[in-house]
Amino acid sequence: MRYRPLNKKFATQTRSLRVALAAFALAGLLAACAHPTSVQIGAPAQTVAETLGAPDSKLAAENGTSIWVYSAQAVGREVYWVYFDEKHRFVKTEEVLNEAHFALVRPGQSTIAEVQKLFGKPARHYTLHLLGEEAVIYRYLNFFGQGMAFWVQYNAQGVVTDASCIADPMEPIRIGLGGDR
Repeated sequence: MRYRPLNKKFATQTRSLRVALAAFALAGLLAACAHPTSVQIGAPAQTVAETLGAPDSKLAAENGTSIWVYSAQAVGREVYWVYFDEKHRFVKTEEVLNEAHFALVRPGQSTIAEVQKLFGKPARHYTLHLLGEEAVIYRYLNFFGQGMAFWVQYNAQGVVTDASCIADPMEPIRIGLGGDR
């Protein structure tokens, strides 16, 4: 026995909705393919911008080279630096959420503007009312695959007062005696 809808208009609307959802899912899959590590070495900067979109920030490097910053924060746990040579051709990518790059942030010297230029948009922003300060986090996975966050706290003048690695506050807490992951 074949299913026959009571209302043909409803059946048409349902079919249209399914087609729209499938198209949306396909667009999402295609967008997911645009990842900094998928860029062809030697590609011109314009091609990289068309593939990955506008960077979160741009850093000037030595000898006319440049670095574009792409943050996947909020949803992802990655921040990439995309390197270009003096002829504006793609050279390499580098994942920068690690201890070596966190060391570039110096409490008492660095500003939050400099941090966001280095790492792009953060995963989350916090207001610390009692301290009169604010903080942002950048989520990442450590060497062991554990969810971590780079915590950057700053004062009303925008100067970093604390920078440290903490357990990811956005990750659910698991309580139990092993084997519960």
